[in-house]
Amino acid sequence: MPFRSSEGASRARRGQSTLIGLVLLIGMAAAISTSMLLVAGTTTADIQQDSEDERVESAFVELGQQMMTTSTESDVARSIDIDVGQDGAVVREDSGTINVSSEALETTALENLTIGTVEYEGEGGTTIAYEAGAVFRETGNETRVVSAPPIHYETETDTLTMPVTTITGEQELGTGDVRLEHAETEAFREATVVENDSVTITIESDYYRGWESFFRNQAGDTSVQRVDHENRTIEAEVGYIDLESAYDSGVTYSEEVDDFKDEFGDDARVGNMPEMDPVIEEMREDAIEEANDNPAQDLGTVTGDVSLDDGLYYADEIDLQDSNTISADASSGNVTILVDGDVTISDPHAEVTVDTEGEDNALRIYLTGNFNMDKGKIAPDSSIGETKSEQLQVYGTSDLDGRFWDGNFSGTFYAASNDWEGPNELTGSEYQVDFHSNPEFNGGIVVHSANIHASAAEFEYDDSLEGGEFNAYPGDYTLPPQLTYLNVAKHEIEIDQN
Repeated sequence: MPFRSSEGASRARRGQSTLIGLVLLIGMAAAISTSMLLVAGTTTADIQQDSEDERVESAFVELGQQMMTTSTESDVARSIDIDVGQDGAVVREDSGTINVSSEALETTALENLTIGTVEYEGEGGTTIAYEAGAVFRETGNETRVVSAPPIHYETETDTLTMPVTTITGEQELGTGDVRLEHAETEAFREATVVENDSVTITIESDYYRGWESFFRNQAGDTSVQRVDHENRTIEAEVGYIDLESAYDSGVTYSEEVDDFKDEFGDDARVGNMPEMDPVIEEMREDAIEEANDNPAQDLGTVTGDVSLDDGLYYADEIDLQDSNTISADASSGNVTILVDGDVTISDPHAEVTVDTEGEDNALRIYLTGNFNMDKGKIAPDSSIGETKSEQLQVYGTSDLDGRFWDGNFSGTFYAASNDWEGPNELTGSEYQVDFHSNPEFNGGIVVHSANIHASAAEFEYDDSLEGGEFNAYPGDYTLPPQLTYLNVAKHEIEIDQN
């Protein structure tokens, strides 16, 4: 067989290369087209599933609103057209419990209130659930509150309102018309008032993470006392914190703190404490009218050196602008100063100090005005021996504006307020108490809101305050009982597919 010439062989190879290239190109195009179809198919399926999840979420929010309306209508059934996707939803009875408890309650009627759940599970792993007035959306271990439950704690009236809506009629629901009918309401009239104590809400539910998120967002992180993942349980606390626990944290605030340098750290918590206004006002009226058997000694406006023994004193104002000292001897009993005005310390050598000689006594300053520590020192006398923050206590009304600019404060500072309104007259900020420049604070503080605004400011919690028993009231004075009113009712709703 004759061999082809090299030129002919070259042309043949070029022809083969062209053919192979064309085949490869067609194969690549087919593979790319197939991949695009697969991706497009997956994307389309994802979009369709996401769209279904969104429709079901909206339907569950509407279901929750209709359930709430139905719970107040005892003789009228309601119908709702609900979209629960292709696979439908499941109604589960007794899927969890809610407990409302307090040491001040003498009844257990609010324990183990059963709740039901309407639950949808999408093919993409998203679960949407209605439970006790709330709508949750859960993906993996993340649960989001879509619609908050109608649980409210109103600080102005000290009222906890908590309608618990539960479901009967365990079944599967499909897309279409659903009938809602009010079956029963149980009002707990024997459990309506809690005196001088907080209320604990414990919820056991598959959606405990959603309940945890709700309480953290609505009542602050520290309202959540315990999360038990193993038993799927969340425990939250609302209402007033016991005054004896006022300084179990370095900062207790009812509204907000801003701490850009993290001086407060883990020592800050959200909590409502009793306001001192009634006690301070009663003390002021008695001092003016000399109504006590042991009337207050009138100091007038304090601008210079003053030495005080145990007893009750009345001042129009404290204004130390020079190197003067208010020295209190509390070795034989408490020294109490009622200031019907402002307290201002504005000289670097000015001091307010107390010596207890190791006795369980204190210097207590109550004021009706503002507190401005521009410079100076307010602290127990450390030259005598070991001192504690609890030996020097400052109490203000809920309207107090506070400013720590410089100097050293060692003690407790209490100006609880649930409705303080800014701006702060001393600083112009929207915080009740501001830390500016380079003050040093050692002890504990209870306020509506606080702000550390300077990098040189120092705050240190005196952990010896934790667990201490504080009697914030002089003599026979005391706050009226703090009453938390409970408005708890359990509504049972029957749900059926028409």
